[in-house]
Amino acid sequence: MAEVFSRLVDSALDRAVVPGFTAVGLGVRRRLPGWPADPQPSVLAGRHVAVTGATSGLGRRTALDLAVLGATVHLVVRDTARGERVAAEVDASVGRDGAARVWWCDTADLDSVRTFAGRFLAADLPCAASCTTPARCPPRAPSRRRATS
Repeated sequence: MAEVFSRLVDSALDRAVVPGFTAVGLGVRRRLPGWPADPQPSVLAGRHVAVTGATSGLGRRTALDLAVLGATVHLVVRDTARGERVAAEVDASVGRDGAARVWWCDTADLDSVRTFAGRFLAADLPCAASCTTPARCPPRAPSRRRATS
């Protein structure tokens, strides 16, 4: 019975969107039976994770949270000055120098992505994961229609 109640509350929070994806929703979910415990702070120790869009918003928050879990976070950014500020913030928040490293890459430019990938591979870092957080979306989706004659 408790499991059914938990699923109903979780589903209602998902459908409500605003309260479901805020601190309120997380607070409610943490109290539900069967909700998993938070991961231990060192669960990602020794792991390397690349995060795009890491200078603001979800990317910045993701980088901070991954570093708290022990990961070395590779901030893949277009603006290296902003990236360095976020890296300093990450290092300070976890008390570990080198918790975040900055890499320049414009993910909208395929040549830039190839260059970044080559540099990252050359550094021989065992990348455990990558988190892609878009900095901006196009005003509308590109048309998928084909021209016909």
